[in-house]
Amino acid sequence: AVGSRADILFTDTIPKDGVEILVGNAALAVCPTLFEGGGCGPAMEAAYAGIPVVCSRIPQILEQYDQRLDLCRFFDPLDEQAIADAVRTALVDEAGTRVMAERAQQWIQRRRNWEDVAREYGAVIRAVWEEKAAPGARS
Repeated sequence: AVGSRADILFTDTIPKDGVEILVGNAALAVCPTLFEGGGCGPAMEAAYAGIPVVCSRIPQILEQYDQRLDLCRFFDPLDEQAIADAVRTALVDEAGTRVMAERAQQWIQRRRNWEDVAREYGAVIRAVWEEKAAPGARS
């Protein structure tokens, strides 16, 4: 349906110095995952960079996106046709996909910054430290 306008690159592990180049030139980030314990890093990184995202509609990712269905296109990761349809829709509906990516970028950049991340890590470290230091705590 998209003809020669789509080059699909399946990657393995990408060296850190190549990620910025790859993401900067990507038309779309597709994240087919069945389980993400802490959320989908590649989807969030792409959204932060303004790259349109198509990803699995699983509880962990929906939670990461605050249950918002207007920030990226979702699919059932167990349904190959659903994945293909979501990618095709994202590529064919360029204008709608771009609007979605811009909305996601604004949302994530307002929602998270490095100070927030540092504060959250600090809270976790303090909680673990206090638990360990509590009387009767196991070492």
